[in-house]
Amino acid sequence: MALTSTVPAMAAGPASAAPGNDEAPHSIEISSPVPPGFDSWQQVLAEQERLNRIADKIIAANGEGFGALTADPRDHQVRLYWKGALPEPVQAVVTQAGDAVRVLPARYTADQLHREVEHLMDSSADAGAPRLTAIGKQSDASGLRVAVEGRSPAEAGEWIRAHSQVPVSVQVNASPLPFSGRWDDTPPYWGAAEFHLENDVDDNCTTGFAIRPNTSSDQTYLLTAAHCSPGNTTVIAGDENSKRDLGVIEWNFRRANDDIELITAKASGMIYNNNGAAEFSNPVMGSIRDQVGNFVCTSGAFSGTRCGAQVTDVDLALWLRIQAWQYPVVRATSSDGKAIAGEGDSGSPVFQVNPNNTNQVYASGILTGGDPSDSDFGICEDIPHPAPNAGIWRLCSYSIYYYPMHSLWWPKKGVLKVYNASLLTP
Repeated sequence: MALTSTVPAMAAGPASAAPGNDEAPHSIEISSPVPPGFDSWQQVLAEQERLNRIADKIIAANGEGFGALTADPRDHQVRLYWKGALPEPVQAVVTQAGDAVRVLPARYTADQLHREVEHLMDSSADAGAPRLTAIGKQSDASGLRVAVEGRSPAEAGEWIRAHSQVPVSVQVNASPLPFSGRWDDTPPYWGAAEFHLENDVDDNCTTGFAIRPNTSSDQTYLLTAAHCSPGNTTVIAGDENSKRDLGVIEWNFRRANDDIELITAKASGMIYNNNGAAEFSNPVMGSIRDQVGNFVCTSGAFSGTRCGAQVTDVDLALWLRIQAWQYPVVRATSSDGKAIAGEGDSGSPVFQVNPNNTNQVYASGILTGGDPSDSDFGICEDIPHPAPNAGIWRLCSYSIYYYPMHSLWWPKKGVLKVYNASLLTP
């Protein structure tokens, strides 16, 4: 599901201008139910941070045989799937972590599964191939999971298994559609604000994190989703009464198989957030690699701040309705039965909250779309904004896909690698 938004003509702009980007930082309050075994979300996030640090050390040890890992704070341990004996550097991390790591046997290494993912991506263009919509690794490294549309799992599975050397589970799932304050941002521009194209005030998206190329000390950019613009386009902040040029999207900033692009703009390392109708800002303190089991937040111009989504897959290959494989992609699903994001939220920041200071966030990625099998009209959890009845006409999703700041198995991928850039921080 594309999270761009086409606003009805009567809602072309805000009814009243937002106060601008001078809102002071405020603690992010997570309204989703606290997982059992914890007294607060701050405890959940602290446990998640502890496990992620261990996971990062395991990955940095770079041992042959790695299959997969999960870091679900509800488990209170990293579950590490490994094929064969642990190399000494990895064993040292595991020993130091004690009960915080559980080592389990992996049927395949992540390298083996990654090669199979790439093989299926290439084979999907063959005559007679079913329409593949997503390819990912099982979280225990036991094989692959593949989604298809237009054929039954049994019919598609016959072709897929003939083209794969590892076990594959097949499910039917339509191609994800890219999703196409906040509403009257001023320079220096922040992430999570609304913007629209110069000649189309009704086609809305959301700004992402701010970055600066490592080769430049002066120019700054805002990230967003590539499907939000045809390129070489001026984008606008504000409505007809207060509009201003936010910046320019240029074709040469696009990359094949990446649903991300840059807006040339005077930007700052802050993003908008909200607790209900109360809008505020938060500084971006750095970036993070999300693990399966992690809880993340999104902040879209239409849906506002939504937290409690849990990562189910990392390093997915995804066939978007823009007719191209996009990779790597992370998938996260609502943990409280409420929609996470919807049309108009494309390009918005996905992040983790700092458990030691809930005024601060760490960048996880840029929102690209939603799962059409997990979407509907009328389910949106909207913030107050100028589009009347937005929660009725907008298509929203309980599951989202986003392009990560860092990738493990596509070493030249991830936002910061693709653009050879650093996040702007206060």
